Amino acid sequence: MALIMLLNKHKNFRNEKGFTLVEVMVVVFIFSIVIFMTISIFTVANKSQREVLEKYALQKEGAYLMEMMSRELRMATAINNVNGDQANLNGTEIEFTNYEGILVKYCKSLANGVCDASGYYVARNGLALNASKIKVSNFNVYTSKTFVGTRPLITISLNVKYNGGYQNEFYLQNSVALRLY
Repeated sequence: MALIMLLNKHKNFRNEKGFTLVEVMVVVFIFSIVIFMTISIFTVANKSQREVLEKYALQKEGAYLMEMMSRELRMATAINNVNGDQANLNGTEIEFTNYEGILVKYCKSLANGVCDASGYYVARNGLALNASKIKVSNFNVYTSKTFVGTRPLITISLNVKYNGGYQNEFYLQNSVALRLY
């Protein structure tokens, strides 16, 4: 009888202590799935945040460039002959006299501000305006055909891209009626 009690005691002791290998493997598998899902969600959220920040930077930079040029053009007192023909100012640059009587020239340029149609910057009087992260892939200025008896209408168009990253691109266009009378 003592032998049976001793065997039952060892049997119960063996069943009450620890986990089986199958139980441990199931827990590790479930834990791995939870960790993988958490990392995946974090990665997608991080990527989305970087893309949103890139789009914000593009919009901010494009709006800054457009507003700066539009405001100064709106207050211009004279549009100068860039190519020798005032009625044909369409291109990648515009030159005018601002309200303070200062000659101002906006053009597509290289990083050092030198006007060059193959550049990725917009320059004002030889100074590049946009950040190096932002490329201006297209900058055009279109003017009304005649300035005689009418207020000149100037349309500015910009394509801004993020240099690297997600290759987001925005096309911006604004028309400005000069206050010349």
